[in-house]
Amino acid sequence: MNLKKLDYLLWVCQLKKQHLPHCAHSIMEILLINKENRFFSFIESEGEITLIMDQETLQRFPKDYLTTSPKKYYALEITGPLGASAVGIIHSIAEPLSEAGISIFYLSSYQTDYALIAEDEFQKSLSTLSKHFTLLNTAIQIKQTSSGVSESSEYQENKNNAKKENRRKLGFHQKSLCLASLDKEEPFLLASYLLQLIFFVDKREDRFFSYHETNGIISLILSKSELSTLLFLQGDENFIRVYDNEFTRISIIDQLGIEECGIVDSIAAPLTRNNISLFYLSSFNSAHVLVSNSSFISAQTALNEKYDIIIK
Repeated sequence: MNLKKLDYLLWVCQLKKQHLPHCAHSIMEILLINKENRFFSFIESEGEITLIMDQETLQRFPKDYLTTSPKKYYALEITGPLGASAVGIIHSIAEPLSEAGISIFYLSSYQTDYALIAEDEFQKSLSTLSKHFTLLNTAIQIKQTSSGVSESSEYQENKNNAKKENRRKLGFHQKSLCLASLDKEEPFLLASYLLQLIFFVDKREDRFFSYHETNGIISLILSKSELSTLLFLQGDENFIRVYDNEFTRISIIDQLGIEECGIVDSIAAPLTRNNISLFYLSSFNSAHVLVSNSSFISAQTALNEKYDIIIK
């Protein structure tokens, strides 16, 4: 497994749901008109919409409606055998970075995963990860920092001690979700339906939906009924790729800080120890994990040591 740095910096942005209509034109341009291989993510959960994009794409949006992250991020693309059945990938990346005191913003997609790391911590992250992975296209000079392993371990220990006093809550959502993927060049009819999934939803307040696009490939997380409609629209073409399993979503109920360290591995580590594969999506104020429905009970048991479980 290798890690490849993408060539551009990314912004993580928050959009309030009531402001979505004001950004409709910008999003429609990205979905329907823009043919360049851009990195763009749209993640809608109960309380927020998270957008992730490069600087050029960000300039398409009206300035008054987005809250942007205080820092820009480099993305490391994980190349290798990934997928819904892969166990331990996220933990293998998140653990050394957490121990080094480096926070990450993590995104799983149908075809690959991405670890987003703040620009000012990227050199340190490369030094840390180079001990475990082959790094590709990392055209940034790696400088040795004065803080050694002992300082990083002390930093992480302080973080862990702070968390022990206040157990966070995890919500296990019983509504099943599906994972699908298609090439962006597929028929316009499907693009029209994707716009419908983003803009014309009856019960937006408790909805989860994810659209991720990079390298001309679209990755979707959507409900069973939404997937059924998508499959109907493709007719006999069979160009939509779908995972066989259905998934349970686990969300962190307490609000997170976008630069908080150790969150990804606090979930990935116990699941990995119990041989449970996962998809992980960070959002502006929270995080969301997908495990197969067959792992619903075992995931509760694995995570209950650190988190309070709430069935939703």
